[in-house]
Amino acid sequence: MAQMKIAIVGAGSIGIGWSVLFACARHHVSIYDPESAQLESAKNRIGERLTLLKSHGLLDEDVDHVLDRITVFDNLASAVSEATLIQECGPERVEIKREIFREIERSADVDAVIASSSSAIKPTEFTNE
Repeated sequence: MAQMKIAIVGAGSIGIGWSVLFACARHHVSIYDPESAQLESAKNRIGERLTLLKSHGLLDEDVDHVLDRITVFDNLASAVSEATLIQECGPERVEIKREIFREIERSADVDAVIASSSSAIKPTEFTNE
């Protein structure tokens, strides 16, 4: 599979998990979160998960090489710019997801695939207005 640029919107537990998955699959990952504390700790939390994978023989390359494919952004437009896939990982609140999707739609490439990590909210509740 060709390398893609994948944007993760939300640097909580779910967003960190997606970031690890996509970076381990050798894709370039950009991460955005509106909470500066989440964003500042994102690469450290990803590094911890990668180190754990490495210690169990589940990562076939150096942790630093994987981390080099991950970039943290402090604004959503920069994070989703040129992304082929945008994975939304915001809080499970309809009004927040609506706003996230509005922002993504304003900034994303028209051909980008936008996915949600929502586990309890139907997509029609935050994509239809």
